Amino acid sequence: MLILRFAGLDLARIRDHSALVVVEITEDKDETNDSNNKIITVIDAIEYPHITLDKLAEMIKIKHEKYQWTTLLIDATGFGGAIAYDILSKYMDCKAVIFTNNIKNQMVSNLVTLVANKRIRIPKEHKRLIEQMLEQRIISDSPSIKYRHPSNKNDDLFWALCLACFACKDMLNQSYMKIVSKKFYHQENLYGKYDAIHFRW
Repeated sequence: MLILRFAGLDLARIRDHSALVVVEITEDKDETNDSNNKIITVIDAIEYPHITLDKLAEMIKIKHEKYQWTTLLIDATGFGGAIAYDILSKYMDCKAVIFTNNIKNQMVSNLVTLVANKRIRIPKEHKRLIEQMLEQRIISDSPSIKYRHPSNKNDDLFWALCLACFACKDMLNQSYMKIVSKKFYHQENLYGKYDAIHFRW
């Protein structure tokens, strides 16, 4: 059975951590007669407290040797992201993603769709990743959708997962939910100014 793996790397800003999430695509054994039976499973999710880019790159290379993923999507926003991409692209297939509100919304829409269609599995040992998914918020009174997390929390694993899933979205052949709009959040989450992302587990 062919197993394809992809990864997402979210880089640290001022207070948070860098994070790597690795996923693999396999066939759902419970849906062998379904032509669209591919499942994404999280196989690793790790946070890297504040470390230099050189050291981070070495640790990512070790992970790549272990998992041999097809593509790594890197958060290349800012100066550090460009440097990380330049270092890692010498050793593996990398794609740089500049985080804008539009790109973030596409990635979150993709993840929401995967959860709604039961096409992603997150083992219970990745508790921090699940917590970060549930903690993510949008600012609904902004002209466009903006994503935030509690000031005393991190969201690095969440965005690394979004990147990893976005890297392999073309492999699933599913019809994607239209880009999530403010109306969707208002309908699903009536929490006032800060709305939770509604994952239909």
